[in-house]
Amino acid sequence: MLKYKFKSNTIHSNTSLNILRSFISTKSFNNNNNNNSNNSNNTSNNSSFVNRHQKFKGKEEVNLLNVIKLPKNKPNKNEILPILEKKEKPGKQEIKKEAQLKKKLGSLENEKKKVLSQIKEFDETPDALKMLFESGIKKRLQKKLKEIENEEIEIKKGLQENIKHDVEENQVKKESMSMKDLDTMKLLFGTDFEGEAENKPKTEIDTVVEFMYQDRFYIGVVKNILSSGKLQVERLVTKTSGKYSTDTVSINRSDVSFYWKDLFGAMNINELIEMDSSYQSFKFQTNIVNDTKLALFKNEYKFTTDQVAKVLYNVREPTKKQLYSTFKYLSTSDTITKPEDDRLGYEFVKPIDNKERLDQFIKKIKSILNRIKEESFEKSNIIHQFDHNDTYYLNIIKLLSISPRRNFVPDSSYRVILKELGYENSSESAKKLLEDIGFVSKVPEDVSFYNKNLGLWSKEIYEYSKIIETQPNLITDLLSSIRINFDKPVISIDPSSTLGIDDAISIDCESSDRFNTVYIHISDFIRWMPDGTDNILYKSALLNLKTFYPPNGAYHMFPPSLVKILSLSNATQDNPTYAITMEINFDKSTSQIESYKIYPTSLTSVIPLSQSIVTKRLESIIQNPKNANEEEFSLGERILYTLYKFTRKRQAYRESNKTSLESYGRVNQYKKEIRIKQSHSGEENNNYDVPLSTLSQKRPHQSLAHEIVDEILSSVDDIFTEIFQSKGIYGFYKYFGQPNYKRISPKSSFLTITSPIRNFTHLFTQYQLKSLLLNPNANTKDPKLFFDSDYTTSVGDQVIKTIGLKKKYQINIVNFVLLKAIESEIEKQKMQNIQNPDFKAVLEGSILSVNPSKYHFVIFLHKFQYSANCTFSIPQNQKSTPFRVNDRVKVTVESIDLNNLSLKLNFDKFIDRSLNKLYNY
Repeated sequence: MLKYKFKSNTIHSNTSLNILRSFISTKSFNNNNNNNSNNSNNTSNNSSFVNRHQKFKGKEEVNLLNVIKLPKNKPNKNEILPILEKKEKPGKQEIKKEAQLKKKLGSLENEKKKVLSQIKEFDETPDALKMLFESGIKKRLQKKLKEIENEEIEIKKGLQENIKHDVEENQVKKESMSMKDLDTMKLLFGTDFEGEAENKPKTEIDTVVEFMYQDRFYIGVVKNILSSGKLQVERLVTKTSGKYSTDTVSINRSDVSFYWKDLFGAMNINELIEMDSSYQSFKFQTNIVNDTKLALFKNEYKFTTDQVAKVLYNVREPTKKQLYSTFKYLSTSDTITKPEDDRLGYEFVKPIDNKERLDQFIKKIKSILNRIKEESFEKSNIIHQFDHNDTYYLNIIKLLSISPRRNFVPDSSYRVILKELGYENSSESAKKLLEDIGFVSKVPEDVSFYNKNLGLWSKEIYEYSKIIETQPNLITDLLSSIRINFDKPVISIDPSSTLGIDDAISIDCESSDRFNTVYIHISDFIRWMPDGTDNILYKSALLNLKTFYPPNGAYHMFPPSLVKILSLSNATQDNPTYAITMEINFDKSTSQIESYKIYPTSLTSVIPLSQSIVTKRLESIIQNPKNANEEEFSLGERILYTLYKFTRKRQAYRESNKTSLESYGRVNQYKKEIRIKQSHSGEENNNYDVPLSTLSQKRPHQSLAHEIVDEILSSVDDIFTEIFQSKGIYGFYKYFGQPNYKRISPKSSFLTITSPIRNFTHLFTQYQLKSLLLNPNANTKDPKLFFDSDYTTSVGDQVIKTIGLKKKYQINIVNFVLLKAIESEIEKQKMQNIQNPDFKAVLEGSILSVNPSKYHFVIFLHKFQYSANCTFSIPQNQKSTPFRVNDRVKVTVESIDLNNLSLKLNFDKFIDRSLNKLYNY
């Protein structure tokens, strides 16, 4: 037992680079002309003709025919006239009707693309996330698609009946033009004629595409478009021997890096083979590996093959061979990959923080996979092969396996991992890799508690859970000699949805005239870890780190079945639960901590209460004095009311001592409001950033139950911080909610231990506490008994890094789900206004902050619980913004991008001034 006099008299309070403009200049073309100065006169005349022609636009192009002498081999007049023959112009009514129909058809085509994209997105969404979509959404989307297609058919019929010279007819005529005609047109209008937009194919068929397949880049020709929307591509495969082969693969459009159709139109596989043969034999320039030039693209979000070719070759329009050579360079570079948002182009691979550690991890996984193939060890023992150095990379793979989009995973090291291990770059492959090395992909059949969200767990942890549940005495209790049977009433106060209780409270205000005694019971998880860091529970906690809560449900640190088994609420006379109990004596008059004890206990009865029930009962007592007769209270009511009165005294003590719960991640109840500075436009010197008086915002409502728990657990944090600091024991601290293995500030860093079931850092600290309870007089620097500085630092670095990774992923998923809901609202409004192709969806919300100097404000969209930046403009005759903080406004949606999690809004109109209706957030 640890017994102390509390030492403190007070409580510790807690660019984008425009490359093409730089490199594409007329100088390069002048150089090219100089290099070709030895050409024949005819060639010079033709070149001069083309250069002179390029200076003219519109009607002047036709006038050139009257002043420029054609080459001697000009074509027969009868061959030119049909090409230049004027078409009969349609009437004004036909033109107007055609324009209206085309506009509507274009709107429908855009709508159709969106619906197809939504269907594809739904089909590719992992089953675990499909629950986030509205029920029957796919059927509604398919119905919507059918309606759009029917309307398209009707409009196209109208075009055929009313328009004599439609675009498709002209396209067919131009494509059927003979090569002789084309040569003639080149003479008249220059060599650029072949690259005009009219000659481009309308679909991807017979066009060259660069694409990613099984995490490698290839080039091929599109041969078919499948009903699923996938492209069937004849792929060119170049072997190391120099031989060529082709095969057919199906790819998603999102796998395409670049289409050649915009530059060269239709091509066939033989042309690619010929170019590759030329490339291999150096028949055209291949020496383009200029890292200095390519490095200029590192500031670009993404870049395409033609953009790189223009820079590397310093030309305005790269040739086929130059483009192919550039593709070969990009596709074989280890520093180039495809953008994660599935858009066209390439991007640089993000640098890896610790290449050596990543290589070691990959080497370890390869070894495990090889040993599994050789059947030299059981998969169930897989978890013992890993340590804290593997935690970060295993969590990257785990996040990828559950992510609806790859770019939601904040670290793209998984690309290297999967590629080196021979797996495709996909969520399914990440899931398969984890399964291949022994992590469970489904809950064992003999486990009654079902949870669809699985952590990094092996079968061994389920087997160990069974032993804890059915044969607990087989596991040695190292603290049994000092464990006390606790016989006072115990309650827990938690949200009703909580799975597993890991802290509980008792209070005694009658046994002493001097003290109010509060007992805090923390689940003794170390009870089940007699073998320390080699135990399956410690290993599992180290790999999963903490329970986190994305929108599709909680991912627990331990299997839910185990969490329920070890919950304090399972306590019975025959099967007690185990706890570490802190007994704190508070001075009755001042509520200051006077002393405390810490000892292991066994609990035989814990009454679980929800926060809503506790708050409701206390409010009933407080609001009706007739109900405040303590003599008529039941035992439960007496405990709650005593806790309430104690909490109020303790809050008064904190207020008088100017101490704060905010650094504990909790809210001070005596601060009833916060102050927000707001900027407003001023008249002096057109300054739009003159601060006004601050605006008061009410604190969010916090339940009485929550106040009680916050106050008591903060006292526990304070005491444990005091103990560990005084004895020089290492543990994990929180600094304004952020974990760290060092104490950053004496007033704002506190040690946490109260949630060992949900958080590895709490379990780590509890392990240190167990050593102190067993060896109260031992040297705390002894590495055999305590985690030392080196181990704590080594583990701490990986823990903090991985927790940050999971936090960023959680933010991305939350934003994705909220933006999905906003997108559904946008589509709903557009369907209601389908006759107006220029319609923009309108959203409503309250202004949280205003920055007039940058012409934007932050709006909170109440319906979606989402905040976003919004732009606005100020009329020239108006020097002030039409709104302030808390005003309700309407905004228009300019764009929404689920891939990049962005929402662009613009101010529409002011609704009402709500300064007196302060928004509680």
